[in-house]
Amino acid sequence: ILTTGPSWWPFSPTPYFDPIAWQADMRRIERYYQSEGYYQAEVVNEEVRPEDDGVALTVQVSEGKPTIIRHIEFQGLDSLPPDFQQKVRRSISLKVGQILTEDGWRSVKRDVTSALRALGYAEAEVQGEVFVETTDQTARVRLVCVPGERYRFGNIFVATGPRPSVQVRYIIDQAQGSIRKGDWFSDRALEEAQRRVFQMGVFGAVKVAT
Repeated sequence: ILTTGPSWWPFSPTPYFDPIAWQADMRRIERYYQSEGYYQAEVVNEEVRPEDDGVALTVQVSEGKPTIIRHIEFQGLDSLPPDFQQKVRRSISLKVGQILTEDGWRSVKRDVTSALRALGYAEAEVQGEVFVETTDQTARVRLVCVPGERYRFGNIFVATGPRPSVQVRYIIDQAQGSIRKGDWFSDRALEEAQRRVFQMGVFGAVKVAT
């Protein structure tokens, strides 16, 4: 919230009470609770009373019940081998029975996309939606996955300045320590190749991409 009390630091400027900012803070408090899964939360009472040379502030919040994940559904994984499907399903941190938070939901699509890319699906796309039942405060999560084609690494190409201090074949040798033609694509292999080339100690920056 924007409203703050005086600082312990003696040279800090004195904060002045702004009633407009205080009312906006009431909405921020409710919004924070909602982001943590308490969609019924509301400020039921707030008080501003004079005290000494300032004001004392009191806020009373009714949290309500948290929204619990009741079901997690995956769509679009049927074309993958069973062990791949299990890896993707296990990649998410959200579990049935947990409180549905906005941070947790934001991480789900990212986790599933990363899991698919780690299996070679370089163009994987993941969409999703959440259905919240307000009568019993439960949520159903649905993830729609489009894995796309599974890719293998091909040839390595190097782009340098006009007068590179290291011959291109030496750069390729370093990259091939983690990226070998014919291997399945993975972000981890790209990151390792980037690290190996950078550790040659002759480049200010290295970017390995597909």
